[in-house]
Amino acid sequence: MKKSALFLIFILILSLSLSASLLDIYKSGKLKLVPDPTFGKGTEWDIYFPQGILDMAFTEDGSFFATGLGNKACHCVYKFDKTGKFIKKIGRKGRGPGDLYYPGKLSILDNKYLLVGEYATTRRISVFDLNGNFVKIIKTKEPVYDVVALKEGTFVYLSKTTNNYDNYFVLFKNIKTKGRKLLIKFSHKHRDLNVAAMEYYGDVFIKRLKNGNLLVGYNNSNNINIYDKTGKLIKKFKIKSKRRKVTKEDKNSFYKIMEENAKRYPIYKRVIKKMYHMDILPEYPPYYENIKIDHEGNILVFNFYNYNKVRRVKFDVYSHEGNYLCFSEFDITKPLKSRDFERALFFDKGFIYYPFINDEDFNLRRMKAK
Repeated sequence: MKKSALFLIFILILSLSLSASLLDIYKSGKLKLVPDPTFGKGTEWDIYFPQGILDMAFTEDGSFFATGLGNKACHCVYKFDKTGKFIKKIGRKGRGPGDLYYPGKLSILDNKYLLVGEYATTRRISVFDLNGNFVKIIKTKEPVYDVVALKEGTFVYLSKTTNNYDNYFVLFKNIKTKGRKLLIKFSHKHRDLNVAAMEYYGDVFIKRLKNGNLLVGYNNSNNINIYDKTGKLIKKFKIKSKRRKVTKEDKNSFYKIMEENAKRYPIYKRVIKKMYHMDILPEYPPYYENIKIDHEGNILVFNFYNYNKVRRVKFDVYSHEGNYLCFSEFDITKPLKSRDFERALFFDKGFIYYPFINDEDFNLRRMKAK
């Protein structure tokens, strides 16, 4: 039976020296994760997340909320305390006040509200207090793909429309007012079947920095924007990542993965033959794979690895002001696609949370890096 395993990983502070920072550890070399089974002992994660965890959000006291992946996940949000013990379920399937419909992205606003982005076409964000009580529904004119709380009642959400172009909109809003402001828009040409190769066509990332500012990155560009809590652009910086052409090896890896997916998802069988006769991959992939913000406020920009399975996931580290600091990497215990690793990392108070599905019987574990 497949079990959903949520791994809590914390960074060993240089042989338990309290003076060391995460930056010191990044500079020291590869990070290898070693399990510690004391966290979440006895919690049956596969019951709550039969297909894995989609997103997590943390409160100031260390408790956290989580949503699940896939159609088998309940239409609800689960809350756990800082030890990994289940507290309560929030919401149920529906579209009324307090109901949820495929909840996905989560964010904590002012350590007072939980913002829940639901299935994009529902065009709404549900708001709960941190005890799970329903507060209000914020209706949006646009589909919601991500939501990030800032400070003093303000938040942003990411919207997307698709026609001949994929258009991304980052919108700024206050929880108490009706209006919203467009911060920035990104577009790229939409190609037939590119949904199967969406990683090659770019994505937009919105992240809250530790000081409450907003980071916006579009990985078809090497520029990253930083906005303050009022939505004012205050800084732009360039990342070090270089673009390279998509190679024949990249394409072969891509089609191999599509063939593997076709064994599990019949819909791929109908398009693979068409893919072979179309050059659906762009000439250049994005500059980077993903962006994460660690609990010290460092910006981690993960390299783009295409569809190749890797043992080391590499990333560049920048300060919250956009200054380049160093290069580092995670040493993974077994080969896997980098996006299966770095997309699942969540940082909070000296810990890294890593959810994934494994064929073995895993529970929530805490891991040290050494």
